[in-house]
Amino acid sequence: MDEAQTGTNKTVLDWNKKGSVPDERLSLRIDAQEANRYQAKAGKAKLGELSPSLKSLRKKVRNPFDEEEDDNDGAMDEEAIRVLRELEMNANDASNNDTTLLNSLTSSERHFIDQRSNIANQRMEENAGKLNALQQSDTLSRKSGITKMTNDDYANRMQDAIYNPRRLREQSFEENVAKKVGLKGHITKHNTGAVVKGVKKINETTNRKKVKGLTMDDAAKVGKQKMSKNATAELILKKSGQTARLTEIKMKTATSRKNTDSKKPKRSYSAEMKKLLKASLQKNGAVR
Repeated sequence: MDEAQTGTNKTVLDWNKKGSVPDERLSLRIDAQEANRYQAKAGKAKLGELSPSLKSLRKKVRNPFDEEEDDNDGAMDEEAIRVLRELEMNANDASNNDTTLLNSLTSSERHFIDQRSNIANQRMEENAGKLNALQQSDTLSRKSGITKMTNDDYANRMQDAIYNPRRLREQSFEENVAKKVGLKGHITKHNTGAVVKGVKKINETTNRKKVKGLTMDDAAKVGKQKMSKNATAELILKKSGQTARLTEIKMKTATSRKNTDSKKPKRSYSAEMKKLLKASLQKNGAVR
């Protein structure tokens, strides 16, 4: 055969070998793309046949199996995994010209890609679950009268090792309440709704001032019992160490009601208690 023969003709002649039926040889002569696939499946794919971008991808796959490479250099990046998975998903597409790369990989390399892809998919699912849980937590916070989480809050809590969506939602909400309202303790799956209602009532009673001494259980109690503002104010004062002052106010207002001849303006227990509450919360920060 003439040495000046073109590359195209050489490819055609490569397929004209014994062992191939006439129809198969004819198909391979006509369809260069099919010929490439056939050659790749036969284990004859060469790196030189790949485009520069695919060569780079193949190198990233090969590196983890090269003992002479440094450990860090052998790590495949997420972009490489993504592209290779796309190639694999499109392998049966008649218009796909990149099956040579996939077919030239060893079974170990393919297994490695599958493992990394599964890990990446699992991470995506976990992140989606976390984001949904944090959005639910944000909704609970806003129903409680607390401002929504910032982007930084989202970013920080997405790093949390907890994946259980329900627990992540509750923990995120209780951290938000503790930080912005001042409540301590933990929320359970049975009292989340009551805590939301209770925190809202506490915020209304204190005119959105932080409290001291109250717990999540106290907030749940306020929510479950549908306490009035007076009862809520009394609870807040007692928990903040104002029990003695409350007793004093009760006695004073009771005496004032009995003394009908007194010319002093009569003040109710409710009014005196609200005055005490306002004074006790004056130095506390505002609920955000």
